[in-house]
Amino acid sequence: MRRQATRADGQHVLTFSRDSLTKVLPAAERWRREADLLSLSTKARLRLEWIIFYRTIAERSARKTARYFGISPQTVCEWVDRFGDRDLRGLEDESSAPKRRWSWQPDPLVLERMLALRREYPEWGKETLAAVYRERYGEAMSSWQFQRMISLFRLARRRRKQHHGQRGMSPKQRITYAARREAKELWQLDTVVVRVDGQSRYVLTGLEHATKLGYAFAYERATSRAARDFLERLRYLMGSRIGVILTDNGSEFAGRFEMACREAEVTRFYSRPRRPTDNPECERFNQTLQREWLDQQNATPDLTMLNFSLERWLETYNGVRPHHALGLKTPLQVADELGVLSRTSPSATGALYSKSLAPNTRQRCRNTYKEETVKVEHLGGPKTPGNDCPAVYSTDRGTYLIQGYRVPKEYLDKVQNLSENEDVIEIPRHLVQVVKGLAE
Repeated sequence: MRRQATRADGQHVLTFSRDSLTKVLPAAERWRREADLLSLSTKARLRLEWIIFYRTIAERSARKTARYFGISPQTVCEWVDRFGDRDLRGLEDESSAPKRRWSWQPDPLVLERMLALRREYPEWGKETLAAVYRERYGEAMSSWQFQRMISLFRLARRRRKQHHGQRGMSPKQRITYAARREAKELWQLDTVVVRVDGQSRYVLTGLEHATKLGYAFAYERATSRAARDFLERLRYLMGSRIGVILTDNGSEFAGRFEMACREAEVTRFYSRPRRPTDNPECERFNQTLQREWLDQQNATPDLTMLNFSLERWLETYNGVRPHHALGLKTPLQVADELGVLSRTSPSATGALYSKSLAPNTRQRCRNTYKEETVKVEHLGGPKTPGNDCPAVYSTDRGTYLIQGYRVPKEYLDKVQNLSENEDVIEIPRHLVQVVKGLAE
């Protein structure tokens, strides 16, 4: 009988007669040489020694062999039966992989919806996308399926490299974690610099600690006037319910901003210089703003268009995007549950110029910081001194402001689908004709 054995490296081939080796060499020595020629693994050689010991010294006793090598008799019998006098390669481990592999085959309609949702929100994670899918289509969906889809179509987002600074330093924050948890109506503020077409625009950002409500507005310069204007917008949005403010040591948060905080009796905390970890939640909000809004080619030097685009993203962030910190709820849902929003305050920043503000505040918003705020122009309505209602105003944002009278409660009961963030006013018909004429 002729037998051919080849080394694993494929360089040496040896042909020998097994009958001749049987006559010259004993079985144990012959098996060991054949194992060398076949380049058996360490585990296979050990099993060969079990069999040699079993057939020679142990006199075919599985118990003696198992006691000597510290294994079970069942293991010895299994490999003896498996080997017999066959090829030594039978002592190698066989593949445990299944012969038939399961493959993910989603419904084409479901896959199309998942891809559309991923393209609509490319920066959201799999669990967030799955929650939005269940809410939008009313069907069961797991985050695992979104992960398979993202991997299959290579839609994973590219993460920016994080440059960590000084490590190993114990965090010594001016506001402790206990104070952060116990503080009520805590807002964290920061400034993001946006550079586009050689010009700089400054986006003031704010995040509420409990509800994760986010707010942002862009200005031409990062001054204390801009910061004070931003604070007035926040106070209107929250119904003047701001108890604590945490900022860094930037110059925009001094001067007029500090005076406005004292007038509003707002407690202030400062982060340490060059320590963004003292203001972590707002820094994380800035990162989300960078990825989901700024990186999507939304930057423009035109402040009007910049703030318009920013408002649209804020509506998605606060009202559509689920947050892991809130149990996959939106900030507006949590704010509605906690009752922290002013019922008469819509989320649009244009409402800051409505008559619900004090007259001196409204006039200051109209006449001050013209390069940083929205410009309002009177279009129609009575101009009688002391009576400017009802009236129509136009803004440089391409929108109109309607000023009218509050309606009785019985009117509100007849209006359908009126949410807590909405209100109803009454105006004469001729004002509607004014708006139609302007639109045409």
